[in-house]
Amino acid sequence: MQVKHIYASALIERGKALAHNMAMANGTRKKTFLREWRKLKPGRTLEAVAEELHISQPQLGRIEKGQQPYNQDLLEALADLYGCTVADLLMRDPTDKDAIWSVWDQAKPGQRAQIVEVAKTLVRTGTEG
Repeated sequence: MQVKHIYASALIERGKALAHNMAMANGTRKKTFLREWRKLKPGRTLEAVAEELHISQPQLGRIEKGQQPYNQDLLEALADLYGCTVADLLMRDPTDKDAIWSVWDQAKPGQRAQIVEVAKTLVRTGTEG
């Protein structure tokens, strides 16, 4: 039984890798916000960031467009350059001024506590807007 389990696990991992490669080939890679974070920072041109990361400008452009895979080291370097987190780069559009994180960023500490309480109340009561 153990051999079957190991074999099944290997097949699952191979399937995940295949799906990733197919998604890359088909251009169906999940949207990231790498470009939006770069453009938000003054002086962070494609050329300047690529040079700072020691990669080519076309390579960085392909990564931003989702045409080429990225790795954790690159994401961490970009997050450091842009003053955000890796999660921000992947999930948070910094240009969306109505998004909850944009409101959160603009709020003062006392206001943040109020935001949390309002959100808890909405979730608890099921109130919809």
